[in-house]
Amino acid sequence: MARRPLVPKKPTPDQLAERALDADVEVEARDKLAARQTGKSPELHARARHTIETMLAHGIATVDIAERMARPPFLMSSASVKNAIYRQRRRWREQDADRRGDYKLMAQERLLKTIAEARKEGHYAAVASLERELASIQGTREPERVQLDVDTIRRDAVERCLAYMKPEQIRVFAQQFRQRRAALGLKPGQPVPRALNHDGVIDADVVG
Repeated sequence: MARRPLVPKKPTPDQLAERALDADVEVEARDKLAARQTGKSPELHARARHTIETMLAHGIATVDIAERMARPPFLMSSASVKNAIYRQRRRWREQDADRRGDYKLMAQERLLKTIAEARKEGHYAAVASLERELASIQGTREPERVQLDVDTIRRDAVERCLAYMKPEQIRVFAQQFRQRRAALGLKPGQPVPRALNHDGVIDADVVG
């Protein structure tokens, strides 16, 4: 009997709310501390932090952010802007790490609901496809084996090449190929030696 994969426990809404509250309290405390150190209001520090966060989210370069924040009403030094940028990026990384486990759980929940709806409506082909996707997310899907028919691929390549040739070109090509076979002493239906097949002659197993 196959073992079911271990699924991380989904945090409760209360736990998520508590994490968000802790983060907000930490940011508010940092704004108040910066206000005491610089003599500026906590509201101005909060506005500066939000402005830097917005510019970072839009991909604005650090040097351009520093140039904007040096002007009124913020009057921030380059070092202060760089520290604020570092703290914001660190906060984003912490938030992403905190939510990363939820991404898989949410994807599984969406798939399970969609599978249930598709099965209820009789869309069994869709159910099979969604089940495979769910197995991939859960890590229980067997790797697919890919088998290539080399002879078929080679023959298709030759056919595509011939499709773009004029009839006269094909006749010349066939004549040259027959002459090459005769020079090698090959009989009709005898395979062309692969080791001798690197000068533009068709690489085919059997040529009539």
